[in-house]
Amino acid sequence: MSKHPPPALGWLAMLTFSWVARPIRQARKGEQLKLDELYLPEEHTTEALFPGFQAAWAAQSKRESRPLLRVLLRTYGRAFFAGGLCKLAWSALVITGAFYFVRSLLFHVQRRAPYAEGWKGYVLSAFFFVFAALWGEQGRGRGAGREARG
Repeated sequence: MSKHPPPALGWLAMLTFSWVARPIRQARKGEQLKLDELYLPEEHTTEALFPGFQAAWAAQSKRESRPLLRVLLRTYGRAFFAGGLCKLAWSALVITGAFYFVRSLLFHVQRRAPYAEGWKGYVLSAFFFVFAALWGEQGRGRGAGREARG
């Protein structure tokens, strides 16, 4: 891993994983990546994570059984729980946004307030199209369509 971190690696970059966008973009283009071009934050390296796991494993081994799942949960459970909460929030926002868009379009078609005016329906349709196109672009590169992209 690279010893040279990106210049601005704040909490927002850590939360959004934007620090990994450049290597992913290069890999998707088919460029060969060298190990020293990759960056992993210090707290995510094996050297930083293994001592905590080793201590939990040693504490668990004093008991008669050593279930690996219990040790993993004790060591990394908080991080996985936080990730699960972020995923839950993201899913709730996506479902709420889809519900809002569909409901708003139905209100327009039924000429119900506040979307009864014609121009509001066009604006909603345009936003719906733009967001669907952006979502489709985000999903490109996964699955069968990747080979056709070239």
